[in-house]
Amino acid sequence: MAIVLAFLLASIAWADDDDDEQSPTQIPQNLPRQNPHAFIITPVLFNQLVFGSDGPQAIDRIDIMANQRIDEIDQVCTLSDVQKQKLRLAATGDSKYFRDQFERLKQKLSNTEYNPNDESTFDAFRPLQQRWQAGILGNQSLFQKVLYTTLDKSQLSVFEQKQAEQVKLQYKARITEAVDMLDDQVSLGDAQREELEKLLQATPPPKFFSPYVRFYILSQVAVLPDEKLRLIFDAKQMEILPKLLQRYKELGLKFKQEGFF
Repeated sequence: MAIVLAFLLASIAWADDDDDEQSPTQIPQNLPRQNPHAFIITPVLFNQLVFGSDGPQAIDRIDIMANQRIDEIDQVCTLSDVQKQKLRLAATGDSKYFRDQFERLKQKLSNTEYNPNDESTFDAFRPLQQRWQAGILGNQSLFQKVLYTTLDKSQLSVFEQKQAEQVKLQYKARITEAVDMLDDQVSLGDAQREELEKLLQATPPPKFFSPYVRFYILSQVAVLPDEKLRLIFDAKQMEILPKLLQRYKELGLKFKQEGFF
């Protein structure tokens, strides 16, 4: 758990390098640390730990995002007014449930000292982070259940086809990002990139696309048989690759265990 929290804190620090406002990880003067390895969860840091790169004001956009989702489905399936109303009510229920959880945990944890090496620190945030990254209106939501019982057979067929196309496109884009990451370390040629991306596109995508999907994708490279890897990578790259891919495999397993795929 500590490694996952370290990634979250590091990503927040990078995002705030050019921010003129007070860093969310800065320790307020009236809240001295008892443990030198601990950090204070300020209200701003709390928001960013939950929402990550989506920004601290993400919760204020929930209703807008829900309406956009319904509009997207309407464009694909041509919803009736009754269907739209059912989906809006379900989205309102999901939004309220998430907001209530968010506010309760924020009130409990804000301005409290936490040790990043303590597993319970991350355990407290994980359900909210997972719910946000999977989508408040995602697979486990009331909205999704109502959607599948509200659409008729023809609408559902069109919707599922469109969803599959979108997942395929999104996975392809994330594969390119992951290969870019590997390229930085082993210097891939154009033909190598093309062959590797082709292999990865045949692997199953994760259930949802969190910011850590690149580690899932690179962990897929790590389980490819050596004979396939040797068809892509040259002898010098193959000297570097095993240790590098083992690290990605460990990270992919860690994020999978934490529920981020």
